[in-house]
Amino acid sequence: MNDAQIIDILNTRFSGQVRDVTNPAVRRIFFTVEPKDLLAVVGGLKEAMGLWFLSTISGVDAGESFEIVYHFGHDHGNLNLRTRIPKADPHVESITRTSRGDPLRTRAPGHVRNGHRSYPRPASSPHVRRLAGRELPPPQGLEVRAARGGHPRR
Repeated sequence: MNDAQIIDILNTRFSGQVRDVTNPAVRRIFFTVEPKDLLAVVGGLKEAMGLWFLSTISGVDAGESFEIVYHFGHDHGNLNLRTRIPKADPHVESITRTSRGDPLRTRAPGHVRNGHRSYPRPASSPHVRRLAGRELPPPQGLEVRAARGGHPRR
């Protein structure tokens, strides 16, 4: 999918909701959406293009309003969705219902956090951690290490 095809999707599928579509550089597309259409457009982009990775949200003080820019990463480039909200009522709907979070930073219930990965908790024992089929010793608190004569922070 190239820039022209993405712009065509924006202009045809979201004709009444998307405006000011620009393509200032290769693989970089900017467009503006009204705050009331934000959830519908983000959900539609997810369905139409598989767009799900939100890399950054930026805010700009534009005088009478705030401009919020959602920077979406995609296999075919970057889509930058802009919306403006008035300073008198600085409120915009959250897109978390339509865009999932980073899978490395979220975890399902019943999972144990280990570094940057989330492992299922073994059903046999809630205190046994497993990594690559091996049982790991339980984590030691600062007081246990200090009692053994070791420095509590090592």
